Amino acid sequence: MGITGYLQIYNDWSRLEVSLRSLSEHVDEIVVVDGAYDWMKQYVETLGWHPERSEREVYDILDKVGIPYRVIQGTWRNQIEKRTAGYNACRSQYALRIDADEVLTFDDAQLSQFLTSDYAVAAMRMHLHVTPDYVLVDNKDTKWISIQPVLFDKQKVSAEAHLNYIFLVLTADALPEPDQKQFPTFPQPIASCSHLSLLRHPRSALLRGSYYHINWMRAHGVGWIPNLRGRPLSDTADLFREIAPEQFRDIIMYSDFVAGWQEPGRPKVLRHSSTLTPSELSAEKQGALERSYTDYLTSLTELNACLVDGIWVRNNSEFLLDATTEMSLQAIAPMGVLSLECDEPVKSVEAKVLTLHALEPWQRTLEVSALHNSTRVIVDLSTLGPIGESELRRAVFVKIEGQSGSIINRVKIFNAGRKSLDSKSVQFQVSSQETQKDVFDKILESGLFNSEWYVRRYPDFNLSSADPLTHYIKSGANNFLDPSPYFSTCNYLFSNPDVFAAGINPLFHFIAFGHAEGRKWPLNMRA
Repeated sequence: MGITGYLQIYNDWSRLEVSLRSLSEHVDEIVVVDGAYDWMKQYVETLGWHPERSEREVYDILDKVGIPYRVIQGTWRNQIEKRTAGYNACRSQYALRIDADEVLTFDDAQLSQFLTSDYAVAAMRMHLHVTPDYVLVDNKDTKWISIQPVLFDKQKVSAEAHLNYIFLVLTADALPEPDQKQFPTFPQPIASCSHLSLLRHPRSALLRGSYYHINWMRAHGVGWIPNLRGRPLSDTADLFREIAPEQFRDIIMYSDFVAGWQEPGRPKVLRHSSTLTPSELSAEKQGALERSYTDYLTSLTELNACLVDGIWVRNNSEFLLDATTEMSLQAIAPMGVLSLECDEPVKSVEAKVLTLHALEPWQRTLEVSALHNSTRVIVDLSTLGPIGESELRRAVFVKIEGQSGSIINRVKIFNAGRKSLDSKSVQFQVSSQETQKDVFDKILESGLFNSEWYVRRYPDFNLSSADPLTHYIKSGANNFLDPSPYFSTCNYLFSNPDVFAAGINPLFHFIAFGHAEGRKWPLNMRA
C-alpha cells in the first residue's frame, strides 16, 4: 500500500528537519509543492526571494534527512490549488498531509488498524506548543485537544474532497466541493502532532505571517490604511503603493505572531477558555524540541538587536520585543531602560510586559512606566530580572502614537551600552543659566557623584582615559548610567516625568531643584 507525504512549503525551513525526521520511518516518498502565491509575488521578489522556489535551506534539509522526494515548483493561485497539486502527485495508495512545523509521533498499532480497515480518513491529535514542555489546550475544564484529519486513502477520497477535511486559511477563496465529507474518520487518532507554529525562527515565520495578513486583506481590506479600508484588497499592488514591501516586512517581523505570541484568531496566545498543560513527548523528541527552542530564543535575541538599525511599525499599534532570556533583555535594555527614537513627534506611548506561566493564572500582565519627550520614548524595564521559576515566556509590548497621524512610524532603539562620549541617545541638558564649571562644582559638592565607583561600575565604557564626571554629563546620564550608589538615574526620571519631558540631566535637576522642591530621593537599588 505505502504512504506518500505531500509537503506544501515556501521558505518555511526552521523546524523542517525535526518535522521530517519524525516521518522518516513511515513515508516512502515526499512530494514537495514549492512556491509563493501569485498575489505575494511582488512582495517576495522585492525582499530578494525567488517566487517559484524556496531558498537553499529547504533543499539542504531535505537532502540531509534522506527521505526520497520529488518537487513541483511554481507560483499558485491559492492554497486550494497548491494542496490539490500535492495530493494528486502522491503515487501511493495513502497520502499524508505534511506541514513544515509539525512533529508527528505515530501510534503504530492504530496506524496498522487503519491501513487494514475500510476507513478512508485518519486523524491526529494537535498539540500547539508554547515551549517544548507545555502545550495549549482549548478548554481548561476538559483539556480538549483538537483533532485534525491527516491521512487519506486516495482510492476513495478525491483531491477536491480531501480539502474539506484539512485546515485551510481561505478567506477570499472557496472550496470546489464544500462540505463534502462523505467518509467518516477512523475512530482513534493514528498520531500525535507537536505543532510548532509559535516557535518558528522569525525569518522563517515572516512569510507565514505575511501570508496570513495579506490573505485576510484579500477578503476584508486593510483597516489601518484609509484608502484600502472597507473593501477587499483585489490587487496587492494597491497595498504596496501605500507602504513599501520593506516597511510591511518590518511590521510583520515585529508582530506578536512572528514572535510566537498569537495564532490567527487567538488573542495573545490564551483565550479565556484555554489553558496550558505539560506535553507528553518521548525523551528523544523532547530533546529535539529543546534544541529547536534554544535556536528559536537565540533568533529572537538577534531580532531585538536589529532594532539598533531601526524598523518600521504601525502607528498606534503594538509591536513586540522578546524578553524571555537575559540576552534578549540585554539586547534592548542593558541598563534596565528601553530607549527609542521615532521619526516623528510622539503623542502618547503605552507599554506592558506579558508573561506565560506554568501555574494559574497562565497569562499575566505587568504594566510598566513609559515616558515620551518629543521624538523620544523610554520604558522602565528595571524590575525585570532573570525569568522566574514558573515563567515560561516573557515579552514587552509597546504602542506608540505619533502626532502626525501617519500610517507608519520608524522606530530605532538606542543601546544604553554604547561606549561613545558623543552619545546620540536621549540628550539631557544641564542649565542655560550655569557655566560648565558651576555645574561640575554643584555635582561634586553634592557627594552624589563618585568617580571611582563610576569607573568600576561601568568597565565596558573605557573610562580610564576620560574624566568620569565629563562622561556622565555628556553620555552617562543619556544612557541611564548611575552616578553613584546613592542616586538612580532611572528612578528619578520615571518618578518625575516632567524632568524627562524637559530634557534636563536628572542628577543636576535633583541637586539644583528637585531636593529643594521635596522630590523623593531616588535611591540606587542596583548598586
